[in-house]
Amino acid sequence: MTRASLSLMHLNFGEAFYYHPMVFVVIPALIAGAVLLLIGKATKKRCMPWIIALAASLFIVYIVRMILFFPNTEPMAFNEGSLAGLILHLIRRLR
Repeated sequence: MTRASLSLMHLNFGEAFYYHPMVFVVIPALIAGAVLLLIGKATKKRCMPWIIALAASLFIVYIVRMILFFPNTEPMAFNEGSLAGLILHLIRRLR
């Protein structure tokens, strides 16, 4: 989402969509929610269903993108030399 937001700030819409298609939903939703809370038109209780729906949408998009588009490339390619990789290697050796 960070790279998508930075691309959006540089007006690289295609690149922003590539990095995270939900950037076009999340940023306006956050801005609208903050404005509505500040002017008193919304309460946290009334916003909660929207926040849950947005979080669920982000999670679904994440899972779909990982399965369809990144099975063997970054960010799904596993780095065996990372801390997580070393821990998994140690766990496998202990078995």
